[in-house]
Amino acid sequence: MQSTADDVGAVTGPVKAAQAWIEAVQLGRYDTAWAMTDPNLRLVRAQAWVWNNRTDADIAALNRDELARALAQERPDHPLWGDFAATELHQITNVYGTYQAENWGASSGPSTVGPDYSLVLFAHLSGDPLILTDRPPVFSLAFLMHAAPRGWLLASFSDVLPKPGWPPTL
Repeated sequence: MQSTADDVGAVTGPVKAAQAWIEAVQLGRYDTAWAMTDPNLRLVRAQAWVWNNRTDADIAALNRDELARALAQERPDHPLWGDFAATELHQITNVYGTYQAENWGASSGPSTVGPDYSLVLFAHLSGDPLILTDRPPVFSLAFLMHAAPRGWLLASFSDVLPKPGWPPTL
């Protein structure tokens, strides 16, 4: 399933939306994944990048609030967008680059964040028998998805909403 930012509304359900987000990243289409990301998370990710690069001459010369807001737009046109997107894509590909839907099981359910949120958990299916003990080693990926007017958007990479600020809290 190839997705574009215009197809976001066509993706149904939080699991499918999370899979479409991962696929956009795997295809190198961070602009598409960015458009499928909740505005609050976009702002926090932009703030984190600005904060982590605050000593860079190009960034230090700018107002960091204005820069973060410009990068957090759904379709940014700021000159530093390319640098920001390349950094984000590199980091996120390291985590989600090997994801293949057929090798992962997914579940979703209500979230304590609120009624418009669903926590999606992907667990890697190893094919080996799973023997449950007190604490089985399970590798999973968490996506907090937000039901927005135009479809499900990625709100967090955990079960907690990130908080904008300097530095932001992811």
